[in-house]
Amino acid sequence: MGSNKPKVSDQYEDLDGTIRERASIHDFGNVRARIFTRILNRIGNENADRFVLPAINSYNVGHYAEALESFDKATRLFSIIQDEITPHMNFCRKVLSVPLDKNDLAYDQLLADWNRKPALLRWFFEKVGSSSVPTVRLRCKWCGHFTPFIDPNHGWAYFSQNNCIWCRRGYPMPDFAWDSLDGQAYTYYRGSVTEPEFYQEFEEKYEVSPVMRVVDHKWVRMNRSTD
Repeated sequence: MGSNKPKVSDQYEDLDGTIRERASIHDFGNVRARIFTRILNRIGNENADRFVLPAINSYNVGHYAEALESFDKATRLFSIIQDEITPHMNFCRKVLSVPLDKNDLAYDQLLADWNRKPALLRWFFEKVGSSSVPTVRLRCKWCGHFTPFIDPNHGWAYFSQNNCIWCRRGYPMPDFAWDSLDGQAYTYYRGSVTEPEFYQEFEEKYEVSPVMRVVDHKWVRMNRSTD
């Protein structure tokens, strides 16, 4: 019996119809362009700006509840973009299902206390680099707990330069492009992270060919399936 999961191979179709290899330099360079262009082509600029862009903005700053509500509305209005948005909705639901622990609640309180300060005083403290300015933290898209913000394009998770301080998984910050199917497929076929959870979770959601497996402590592509 065949799988009902979407198929994701180590090749993808570019916007011009060219078949290219995932995890290549070209793939890295236009992941963002592909998902945005497909959405624009399907629903038009005006609808994308009105219904999808606010959801993307909320998602990228870690406002998962707002993002989920907006994504849900957009996909109900435009079912043609459901496949593009589903991965992000799944991340939102996963994070929101995790109860805040004492560290999360302490950060929430710190942020609330900071936001109650007069705007001019906050501006002054930020200008002089005061230690009283809270470090920006967002909820990790893997474990759901607040972790210091690291730009998704900064450093290498392999060298512990872009990892959650709690679950240690790589690239913990929400990012609309990298959390899309194309973005996750790039990570999968490049072997960008060390933790096996990512590869297991990706294979639970998608039918992959070839598969990535650990060989000599590295994630490598196994032979293509002949099915």
